[in-house]
Amino acid sequence: AFLFSGVFATTLIIFNNPENKWRGYEQEWNTTDSLINLQLPESALVFVEEIYDHAKAENNGSQLIKSLIYLSKLNIAMLEDGEMQAIELFKSEIRTANAPVKNILQSMLAEVYENYLLDYYYSIYNNYDDKIQESDISTWTTKKMKGEIYDLYVSSIKDTDILKSTPVSTYKEILWKVAPEYEKLRPTLYDILAHRALDNFLSESTYLTDPAYKYSISDTIVFADNRKFAEHNFYFNDTLFGKELGLSLLQDLTR
Repeated sequence: AFLFSGVFATTLIIFNNPENKWRGYEQEWNTTDSLINLQLPESALVFVEEIYDHAKAENNGSQLIKSLIYLSKLNIAMLEDGEMQAIELFKSEIRTANAPVKNILQSMLAEVYENYLLDYYYSIYNNYDDKIQESDISTWTTKKMKGEIYDLYVSSIKDTDILKSTPVSTYKEILWKVAPEYEKLRPTLYDILAHRALDNFLSESTYLTDPAYKYSISDTIVFADNRKFAEHNFYFNDTLFGKELGLSLLQDLTR
């Protein structure tokens, strides 16, 4: 009965749009979700690819990113090497994208790497530097993987002026739905991406080895009120790295 109901529903979808005409993003996504719910990923993929093409042609960043998320999930569900395909899809798009779409994709790819490292940590832990293949992340070491994740998060918060001038509502299609009072705390795309990066910068697990100069927080100003903390000049050695960058970013977010 389930099989026939699925076939019947699919037939209705086809006959409702016999010439496969473009019906707008909302209707195309509704059809896509229906096909996914019916466990018909191959059929759903056709619609997602069409949405991607329209978003690309119209330079619709929000819809482009949403379609990439769906393409990645479908690839992972359908293909044996789906995770690799999804990663290559993001990397390819990052190479040609401009801010702020590029920044969002960099942050998302960093998260994909984080999840991959979490899922395959023990196999990656046993990899060696001399066996690394750039095109195959399963050969990467934990040090290289964490380095790539860190670099992507750093890149994701560049183009600060553009990110700070882009309201969260611009990308409502891909950002989680939040309560109005919460959205006031993170009103711009910069706020969202910076907090995602901050979680990585301040995490102890991010750093496998200590730098030659290790920064430690000893100034009691960190316990002061927001205004004093945000305007305080901390002493950092040369280029900001890791926790120093995290502390500097936290000051910027507090201002």
